[in-house]
Amino acid sequence: MLKFFQTIFFYLLIFYSSYSIAADVRFNVGSSIIHYDNVNLEVTPDSDEVSTSLNGGIKLSEDNASFTSRLDAQLRVINYHNNIVNDESNANIISNNLWRIKPNQFEWYIADTFTQTAIDSLGNDSPTNRQNVNVFSTGPNYIIRINSTNNLRFEARAENFSYEEGTDSNRLFIAARWGYDLNSAINITVNDEATTTKFTDDTVSDYNRNDVYIGVNYLRGLNTLNAEYGYTRINNEQTEDFSGGRYALSFTNVRTNTSSVRFIYENILTDNGTRILKSTDETLDEFGDNTSVNNIFVEQVYKARYMKALSNGELALELGVTNKDYELQSNLNQKDKVARFNGAWNLKRTNKIIYSIRYVDRIYQDPLFNRIDEDYEYSVGYLHEFMRNINLNIQAISKERISTIESEEYQDLRFILSINYSTL
Repeated sequence: MLKFFQTIFFYLLIFYSSYSIAADVRFNVGSSIIHYDNVNLEVTPDSDEVSTSLNGGIKLSEDNASFTSRLDAQLRVINYHNNIVNDESNANIISNNLWRIKPNQFEWYIADTFTQTAIDSLGNDSPTNRQNVNVFSTGPNYIIRINSTNNLRFEARAENFSYEEGTDSNRLFIAARWGYDLNSAINITVNDEATTTKFTDDTVSDYNRNDVYIGVNYLRGLNTLNAEYGYTRINNEQTEDFSGGRYALSFTNVRTNTSSVRFIYENILTDNGTRILKSTDETLDEFGDNTSVNNIFVEQVYKARYMKALSNGELALELGVTNKDYELQSNLNQKDKVARFNGAWNLKRTNKIIYSIRYVDRIYQDPLFNRIDEDYEYSVGYLHEFMRNINLNIQAISKERISTIESEEYQDLRFILSINYSTL
């Protein structure tokens, strides 16, 4: 896998160096010391752990008539001094690039995501339960402009999903889309997508997927509305076929210059490989499920988010419920209720207090498990800027799980001291 990742990253660097001459480039470097009470999140930890780490990253973006690119790469090298867990190097990379070979007619797309996900879906988010995963996608777009309000768009992608532990796969994705601008505010699309997935392990069932749906995008003033309605069908070679509805609705309202609200509803048949490929900066660090098996599931999401900029800081509140129903692994079915509150309080000069509270109530719906987890996480930190580019961060994080399965409970208190340099 590393050889594959290095090859892909090498070609991406060539791609960037060739076309990103005038790109906006930012980078950061830093170092951290962390003390853990319970680094592996066990019911009875052996002893404390201390780690030191070096980290660096680069962000690159460019958007011009012939090329749009975005790269966000972060690397951290961690040394655990008490050797409770092995030393490690973690990378998170999101790269999206669109080369307009013939603008508004022929384009080429390249994307790569490298991150970590769970080895055991039912285990805790500890260093010993993480694996590297790399997802690569590339292919052409061909656009036919019928008139000023109608266009046809054809897409093709060759994709590779590679895991450190588990079953790799290759996918071929094609799509045909018709777009129509009803007026200056409303755009309608009719979409037909087909995906063929082949696993490297013959014991895992290959499958074909077809999505047909209508999409509506509404943008007027301070309101944005996106909706999808259709169906998904999956044909397996070795197991039972299945299908389901595809529904999505999101609404964003910028209430004032300092506040906004967003509501999201989704009912979509998906898998964790697809979720990784569509990762963003906000979702990349989320603890993912085991992606090394054919774990297709229906994900139903209800989410509301409120953000407010204050005269002396900022705050955000998010509430959500997520249901996951696995088609081939019903023992993984679960329901999550999540509440998250975070914000910042600006002090004098360049100092601030950063805080967050997160609660997750996770119900495993398989009656054989009889498992319900309640996760609590509290965080408070102090940020001080020495100069425009250098800051000191002191943070305390408390983690606790209360579970109906005693062996899954844990408590952990972490203290973090870090210093970082970043370009503006």
